[in-house]
Amino acid sequence: MGLNSFKLPPMPQTAGQEAFLIEEWTSTEAEMAALGNSINQQKQALLGSKQKAMMENAQKYLDKPNAPKSAKSAPDRPLFSKKAELKLKELDKDGGVEFRYTKSLKELKLYISKLQSKKDEFHKELEALNLKEAHQTGEGTSNKSFCPGYIALISKYLAEYNNEYEKICFDYLHQTRLKLNDEIYWLQFKENPEEFENTKLSYRLKWLQALTTASSGRFKSEFDVSHCLVEKEAIKVGGKLANFNDINCQYHSELNLVVGTITIDCNKMVTNFEMGFL
Repeated sequence: MGLNSFKLPPMPQTAGQEAFLIEEWTSTEAEMAALGNSINQQKQALLGSKQKAMMENAQKYLDKPNAPKSAKSAPDRPLFSKKAELKLKELDKDGGVEFRYTKSLKELKLYISKLQSKKDEFHKELEALNLKEAHQTGEGTSNKSFCPGYIALISKYLAEYNNEYEKICFDYLHQTRLKLNDEIYWLQFKENPEEFENTKLSYRLKWLQALTTASSGRFKSEFDVSHCLVEKEAIKVGGKLANFNDINCQYHSELNLVVGTITIDCNKMVTNFEMGFL
């Protein structure tokens, strides 16, 4: 199973969007976890096959200790392995793929480090709002709805955090994709087919881990206000959160690579690779 179809759902920036997208986020995160387990199982199966082959080869050497050296020699390296090694080293140069990836990762981690304090601020304000609602409930009180207050509070924190995080997050995923793609492209020339099969699985895991990191860093209110929401809070067209990008976003980019394309439209990234990496 490839990862070319994997993308994160939009990052909610209002209470209505969060309520509308919660099932999609839950489903995506569960699917990523299941896929990660599946890839790990495939890696273990490959490792078992490799160990079995090594034991069989070792037994052959024991059975024929006087066999000519040519019969015991290690398999030849791929034809372009030396060139591939040089190209991989070039990726680490200043200003190169590795530099841009590291920069984007640092920015992501720095922003995520603010998440807990933002959550603490939110819960403090939420507790105060809960207290106000509790004090006006009962006989002889107005019992007014506090729904507008809850919706406004949640939307405020979602927008404050997720709006900027979305930009940082997708730059990080963009740079990660470029890095992994460049590395895997040259590794196919450096490694033997058996090695490369395991490497492909490892790189799929790396991409999955990047998506998981990006997913875990978003702001979530974890406060159910579904009873407060009216239809206009969730922008729905045909059962999807459609038109949101068209209304709110001006960012569209397409990058053409030797091995495929990366298209970024606001909060969605779609990739197509021709080399079977993803």
